[in-house]
Amino acid sequence: MSVRCRGFLVRYGHVSLKMAELTLNLIYHVLIRNQSYMNLTINQKRILLSLLSATFFVALFYRKDWGTNLFIFQILSIGGITYLFKPSFTKRQKFFLLAAILTVVFALIHHSLLAFFISILTVTIYGSSLLDHKFQSVHLIFTNMVRNSIRSYFAWTKALFNFLPANTRTKSVMKKALLFIVPLLVLAVFFLMYAAGNPSFGSALVFFIDGFEWLYNTFWEHLNLIMFFTFMAGLLVSIPFYFLNVSDYFLKQEMDDGILRRVKTKSGGFRITGLRLELQLAEFTMIGLNIMLALLLVFEIKDVWFGFEWNGQYLKSFVHEGMHVLLCTIIISMAVSLYLFRGNQNFYSKSFRLKKLTFWWLGLNAILVLSVAIRDFYYIYYFALAYMRIVLLFCLAATTIGLWSVYTKVKHTKNGTYLWRINSLSIFILLVISTFFNWDTIIAKYNFSNKERAFVHLDYLSELSNAALPYLRVDSLELNKVEIVQRKRLGESRSSYSRKYISADNYAEHLEYRINRFTDRWEKQHWLEWNLAESKAYHKLKKENQ
Repeated sequence: MSVRCRGFLVRYGHVSLKMAELTLNLIYHVLIRNQSYMNLTINQKRILLSLLSATFFVALFYRKDWGTNLFIFQILSIGGITYLFKPSFTKRQKFFLLAAILTVVFALIHHSLLAFFISILTVTIYGSSLLDHKFQSVHLIFTNMVRNSIRSYFAWTKALFNFLPANTRTKSVMKKALLFIVPLLVLAVFFLMYAAGNPSFGSALVFFIDGFEWLYNTFWEHLNLIMFFTFMAGLLVSIPFYFLNVSDYFLKQEMDDGILRRVKTKSGGFRITGLRLELQLAEFTMIGLNIMLALLLVFEIKDVWFGFEWNGQYLKSFVHEGMHVLLCTIIISMAVSLYLFRGNQNFYSKSFRLKKLTFWWLGLNAILVLSVAIRDFYYIYYFALAYMRIVLLFCLAATTIGLWSVYTKVKHTKNGTYLWRINSLSIFILLVISTFFNWDTIIAKYNFSNKERAFVHLDYLSELSNAALPYLRVDSLELNKVEIVQRKRLGESRSSYSRKYISADNYAEHLEYRINRFTDRWEKQHWLEWNLAESKAYHKLKKENQ
């Protein structure tokens, strides 16, 4: 080991202790100055919690992959948010807390990027729900969260300046330093341009250039960049957690679901005639839409439900075309129903036929959902599992709930807020449920257990996560047999097939390389990087090797 490496380890070997010491000193001085933590304002508490959170982030993630450290950090964040906002815990807040804890736990269990991002999302949504007990709709919480994530950094900077006493030299110096940053950058740019444009100017000021170069090298030599950027990353993650804020605009959107009947003060028959004419046009439109969708479903049932035969063709367009039609139909159905059943049309005594036509249309759309699901099942049956085919099933579930919400809106005279509330909540629940499963392992197990019937896409399988490695290892001779059968089914020549897909031998070689790299890394990693999915994969691989 070189002298530079030894010096680096000596200087930065005790990262956690140093960062913890700095944070404790900061808190100590704050407590001495304010006599008690209880005397701190809410923004001062937020500053301390964000800095403490960033410090823990360094201690947990410095030169480490995510695993147990993410679980610890998110649990601490949930505790910090709960302590800071001291909620009364309504049913909806308890629901968001449960969702956050579940996704954090499943992120540790499955170690998937899907669970990783959804766990961060649910923790932030839980924190946003604590801002006001009236704040309950997922779509409003999410929109406010996106808005707040940007504004929180400005709020943190302002709170940091206000954290210092009002008339201190430090505060004045910091403000002036920030003001001088832009002029100094402008001067530096023009200095470099003038030096490049005139060699004499550059050589005359070589002394200053050498001085800047010395300062630059000295600065980077004594700065641990990795630790610095880890701390900054922790700060960027922590600030939106603790500087949550809710806009009055979004709180006002938390209105009742029902539609109020408006009493018309203007006399005369024009209003009634307009309502009646609108009803007639709506009925004519809905009759035409029902007939067209019914005809479409006749062909769907004939061609897809009972008349489908697979002859070796690729089914990508077969599924995607139906999905596009479905999404467009559902979006149009929601928009049309919202337009037709707005205002007093909901209370018009003669609109019962229009409601029945709308219910028929929604029912036909539900059959279309089933038809697209059948297409997807055909795709899975002949071409095995993949992420997008699983995503499609979740989209179909969300679409079914969307149809039911439109039906409920029309039948029980609900407004557009009801639709947003129900559908955003359903999507949130589906996202949480999606973290309950290790999809890479499920895909690997299913695809190889059905390799005699379904197409095994080795290129796709070879890039699944480390948790699926034990289930991706298949004998090369068996894979070669499968490859021959698949070429015949798809009608591909050997050369054409090899241009499109990885060979069985190359797949086996690549997989063994991945297994060796994974086992070596696992044996050397820190305990904070541990996760259940890769732990099970490692022990299973070691057992197979023995």
